[in-house]
Amino acid sequence: MAHDGIWTVGTDTVSCDPNEVMLSVTMNWTDAGIDVNHGEKAFVGVPEIDRSGDTDTATVQAAFDGGGGSADPATFSPVATCLAA
Repeated sequence: MAHDGIWTVGTDTVSCDPNEVMLSVTMNWTDAGIDVNHGEKAFVGVPEIDRSGDTDTATVQAAFDGGGGSADPATFSPVATCLAA
């Protein structure tokens, strides 16, 4: 059950170094809004890994219901697993 049903979805982009291949993407919660003990947080996903440029990149999406909507967003940092090409 959501805290108040007002979910905030955040996005952030992660990349590998040049000459590396991105294998997977996940994220770490760095904050969960005002109440860090709420379980209403979810890894929404990664639409796709973009391999079109000099470095592989991906946009990570996460959702959090902390009771404040956009006034109380969760913060996270994306994490890429990269392998030297």
